[in-house]
Amino acid sequence: MNVQSAAFRQDMRFQAQHPLVTLAYYIGVFTALFLFDSLFYTAVILVWMLLLACRTAGGRKSLRLLFGAVLFGGILLLMNPLVNSEGLHILFYLGERPITLESLLFGTHNLLLIVALLLVFPSLNLLMDSERVLFLFSRFLQASALILTMAMRFVPLLTRRARELLQIYRQEGGSLLLRLRHTGKLLGALLDWTMEEGMQSSRTLRARGYGGRNRTFYSAFRFTVRDAGSLCFLTAAAALLMGLRFFGAGKWMYFPAFTAPSLNGIQAGGLGLLCFFCGYPFLLEAGSRIFHALETHRRRTILV
Repeated sequence: MNVQSAAFRQDMRFQAQHPLVTLAYYIGVFTALFLFDSLFYTAVILVWMLLLACRTAGGRKSLRLLFGAVLFGGILLLMNPLVNSEGLHILFYLGERPITLESLLFGTHNLLLIVALLLVFPSLNLLMDSERVLFLFSRFLQASALILTMAMRFVPLLTRRARELLQIYRQEGGSLLLRLRHTGKLLGALLDWTMEEGMQSSRTLRARGYGGRNRTFYSAFRFTVRDAGSLCFLTAAAALLMGLRFFGAGKWMYFPAFTAPSLNGIQAGGLGLLCFFCGYPFLLEAGSRIFHALETHRRRTILV
């Protein structure tokens, strides 16, 4: 983790919340992504996840991930009308294959869904780190919690180590055949390095008594009244979103014929509630800063 990411984590008020609150927030985000079919609902989640990723992981890393996700999703968007000709509104023909409005809209929804899903993980990896995952699940799911934390750090760890080894092999240069050999050596060294550290970690965990009953944690997470209020807000908002979804909020039917849904009170209410839910970390931070500013002003007034 770089210094910029650490600074973002220290300044983020949502980072100080109990891990149970953070878990409830991300469960709600993932549920909303797969619960609603509307392009507007998915776009709202995408925008909030992009802002949260920039706030926690840094703007450069988040925008680079956004570019890769849009590129991958764009390929799927172009391929979807070629393999899916369902729909009644034909826009044009590509050879003998009809390109329908329904297939393009459904491909656009898949594009936004993929981008939003990928943008969740930069902030998730920082706000739900291994210590918090172990704190939540290690008391009753020791093996599952350990596997989950190892999986969360596996890809970033391999990427960082591959860059270190690649810098060494780049200095040697050589022909194409020699570079291919170097690539094989790089992969072997990378896997050996990872497996060796895995064995050392398992021995260390066994020596420290991991899986025992009275396990303590390095970080002390206390469930406060503020955490209880946050958890109640997130739970109530998620329940209301599910209820509004039952009455048709965020529900689009792409096939067999797409019809533009009317913006009624249920649609607008669900969209507004989704904005509050996904933007909760920023609302919490804004409220904390406003409270701090008012408290500072009150103290200065008393001193004067």
